[in-house]
Amino acid sequence: MSRCADASQLAIETEEDRDDPRLAVDLLRKATVDGHGDAFLYEGTSSEKVTVDAVLADEKFMQGHEFVAERIDGQVATVLEEVGMREDELVRVPVLRRGYT
Repeated sequence: MSRCADASQLAIETEEDRDDPRLAVDLLRKATVDGHGDAFLYEGTSSEKVTVDAVLADEKFMQGHEFVAERIDGQVATVLEEVGMREDELVRVPVLRRGYT
């Protein structure tokens, strides 16, 4: 799995990478690997003070996030079927749900 350095040019290469909530987690993992695990999420948009590493280490949050991802998968499948779109026509956006515990 390889990605462009610029997140705005994110190259998605595997089927599992197309799940938008999971893309957000992938970006957080990459931030940790790149030495940014101590960076705060939501800075400037919330009073929440939570780091990238803290989110990734929170099992309850990660399980909840996966639950959300699975529900989105089902909704996307329904939409694709109902409107006759192909998977490759869908633009995925990394999404991290708020409500960190």
